[in-house]
Amino acid sequence: MKSKEEVFEELSPIFNPKAVAVIGASREKGKIGHSVYKTMKKSLNGKLYPVNPKADEILGDKSYNSIKEISEEIDLAVFTIPAKLTPKIMEECGEKEVKGAVIITSGFSEIGNKKLEKKLKEKAEEYGVRIIGPNCLGILDNTTGLNTLFLPPEKLKIPKKGGIGVISQSGAVGSVMVDWCSYENFGLSRFISFGNGIDIDERELIKFLGGDPETKVIVMYLEGTKNGRELMNAAKEVTPEKPVIVLKGGKTSEGSEAVASHTGSLAGSAEVYNSAFKQSNIVQARTMLDLLDYAEVFEKQPLPNGKKVMIMTNGGGYGVLSADEVINQGLELAEINSNLKKELRKAVPEYGDIGNPLDLLGDADASRYKKALKAIEKSKDIDAVICVQLFQTDPMEEKAIESVFEFNKNSDKPIIVVTAGAGKVQEVKEKLENGGIPVFNTPNRAVDALRSMVEYKERKDF
Repeated sequence: MKSKEEVFEELSPIFNPKAVAVIGASREKGKIGHSVYKTMKKSLNGKLYPVNPKADEILGDKSYNSIKEISEEIDLAVFTIPAKLTPKIMEECGEKEVKGAVIITSGFSEIGNKKLEKKLKEKAEEYGVRIIGPNCLGILDNTTGLNTLFLPPEKLKIPKKGGIGVISQSGAVGSVMVDWCSYENFGLSRFISFGNGIDIDERELIKFLGGDPETKVIVMYLEGTKNGRELMNAAKEVTPEKPVIVLKGGKTSEGSEAVASHTGSLAGSAEVYNSAFKQSNIVQARTMLDLLDYAEVFEKQPLPNGKKVMIMTNGGGYGVLSADEVINQGLELAEINSNLKKELRKAVPEYGDIGNPLDLLGDADASRYKKALKAIEKSKDIDAVICVQLFQTDPMEEKAIESVFEFNKNSDKPIIVVTAGAGKVQEVKEKLENGGIPVFNTPNRAVDALRSMVEYKERKDF
């Protein structure tokens, strides 16, 4: 198999095309061909050509009867035509020496039409055209401006550029992930919806993002794979350098049946996948919320060197809940040695106890957080910090987040903030996240995300 660097180089023309043809581009609002062409016209850095024999022009651009009529060399063709036409058009793309195709069109093996899908694949292989799809949303690439999604921008806000790379076998799940990333202010490098995956599938895409310098962490929604061994090998090559986080669909027998009618894939046994993921050091998420929680901490924070956690809080109850979660999820509460206790006493008033959780008390202010974090920063007995900051108390001020930024800058320990509330709290949350700090509204989400990092690091170092 090709290395991740070789795969990245081979597939790059698809993700960074100099010229794109949209086959089936349409003048009619509401049609996929119209949405795709309109979106690409706004976002694409390269040249764009509409292909539709029934139109003279589309959105002010000359329309071509066939891709073969375009004099320019075409790197990528985007298909928005009926399924039955795809083999013939693929042949024309091959004769035009097109490098790759994104086939948004559905109507193949997912509805039992395996014969047509096989014919399409054979035509592509004959001419060496690489395919993403069919039955997919295609590509959203924040590093190049390529966007083949047919989802209206007023309904799907594009996330900012960042280090999270997303692979999704499902267009619906993928679109929600993109929307969620935007809502949570996460940074996205590339999003690929590969649908039926008759050519380029999750195995190559993991390697592609593994070789991508813009991607720090890979997240994937997977329903089934055609070759589990190759998937494991791809992950084993990538996970020593980048975490791969997977949400597996089709874990139940009923879910497996739904998978077959969705992307034409075989879901397989949940136990087999669980074992394969552990052997490959794939981080497995149980829910969509987990998937994005884990992505955030892996992108924003360094890996912990161990499982010893320090909890600090200005709300005793949240400290108790955090401690319960640390123990329940197999982590440890860091011990406070005499030197650290002496330093922490400078932050905590005499009427407060020094322990873990460290209760900074309800009258804690920014200064108290600063002193405590400064002391924790130097300790070699602490691997990670859960910092609870509840801004509902009167002395608590927004300035308290500055000490978190300072800790994050000076320490190699991961720090995760827990805060909850509306209004002003949401503004503070946004500032923290923009500054590289993961923020969660409950202790269980924060500790669960931290646990995923600890387990990944342990397997990575094993």
